[in-house]
Amino acid sequence: MKGKGGSEQQPGSPAEAEATGSAATGNTIAAFTRDGGTVRVAPSQDTDLIFMATWCPYSKQFKNMLTDARTKPYIANRKLVFLFSNDEWKRVKSSLEKSAASENASQQDVANELARLKEKAGSPYVTNPSFLDGLPGPTYFCPIPAKVDGFPRVLSLSGYKDRNLWLANERNMPVEMVNKVSDEYDPDKK
Repeated sequence: MKGKGGSEQQPGSPAEAEATGSAATGNTIAAFTRDGGTVRVAPSQDTDLIFMATWCPYSKQFKNMLTDARTKPYIANRKLVFLFSNDEWKRVKSSLEKSAASENASQQDVANELARLKEKAGSPYVTNPSFLDGLPGPTYFCPIPAKVDGFPRVLSLSGYKDRNLWLANERNMPVEMVNKVSDEYDPDKK
């Protein structure tokens, strides 16, 4: 199959899903495993999808909240599926290009540095794969839906939600406790 720019794409690859628009149908998300396999995930009566980014301090905050002993009873009966962009490297490339312009570096310099960073990270999808360790559920990669207007974001049967509203309104965690746990891990207060 020909992808964007006429390049050859493998069926089931992240590029193929993005090129065909099949990454998300309704609330079913076509996602990719760490080894490039494909899965389809969707929110259900017992499953919520959580969109995060490995570079995002608020995603780190939410990860800490979800693994906090005070939060665990409110999510114990849920299957949490964590979804990350299948190309966090676009953000890095953009940053490198801006730096290169101010430093008179070439596009080849940008490409070489990006390749070096990807090799060091060991992931074609995310910039910090160690972030995935310790999450309380499976992790997958996908093109991020347009309705995800920031990280982290939760998709449940009732739609896309802010993380704290999801904990308080859908997981019935007392608002005071949500606020207390959130404040303890707040990246803006460190």
